[in-house]
Formats: sequence, C-alpha cells, structure tokens
Amino acid sequence: MLIKLAEEAGIRTVGGFTVGNPSETKEDIYKTIQLIKSVNIDYAKANILIPYPGSALYNEMLESKVIKEDYWRQMTIDGLVRSHPPLANNLISKPQLIRLRNHINRISYLRGKSNIFKFGKIRVTADLKRSFSIINTAFFDRNL
Repeated sequence: MLIKLAEEAGIRTVGGFTVGNPSETKEDIYKTIQLIKSVNIDYAKANILIPYPGSALYNEMLESKVIKEDYWRQMTIDGLVRSHPPLANNLISKPQLIRLRNHINRISYLRGKSNIFKFGKIRVTADLKRSFSIINTAFFDRNL
C-alpha cells in the first residue's frame, strides 16, 4: 500500500535486501526475488551478509565453530589475508550467492523503471558515468 502511495506521489521507492543469511536456502532467495517483483519497487539493492567482528552473529558463529578461525583477528594482527571474509551462509556457494545478489540488483534495470536507461534525464557527463557504473555493477559484479 505504501509503495503504491509513493508511486502515485511521484516518489521513487528503494528496497534493501540481504542474501546469505545463516539458514537461508536458494529457494528462500527465489521467494525474495518474487516478493521484490510483486511489490514493484523502483530500485532493489541486495548485498551478501558477511559477519563482521564484534557483531553478535560473528561471535555466535565463532563459538559454534561455523567459522573455524577468527578471520578478522588473523587479518589485522597476523597480517594473513584470505581470499574473502567468511560468509554467514554455508548452504549456498559464494559464486551462487554473488549471482543471486546480482540478479536482485538487476531487477529494476531490466524492468526499465530505473532512470539509468532514460537518457533524456541525463543532464551532465557525470550522470552518464554514474549510469554506466551502476549498470556494470548490477550486471557484472563478481566480488563481495
């Protein structure tokens, strides 16, 4: 209801989503994708959950041995750098999480609701650069 009211008032809507929660499955993420499509928001932005030091999730995962070693301590004190920080979810592979995250980030652009493809709204070179940067990130990002 609020999204429809915002749309009628000409207000752009944005949804922030997190994928890779500890017990989340691919099917759960597909349900999230269906929800995003059904509510018809203007922009959807997803990120992958990474437990950070000092957070309850990180401490819980260390205590339960889901995270085998204190990644952040080793990186900051011992100088050991891993390819990526530990993920909160071990049910879905990192490449799959990245693909699913990118899929969510593309939804708005594929439906054409975004200003990215409305070149008439581009006023300065910076707008064009920003548009291409957003497209590149939404379609081709392979990083966490």
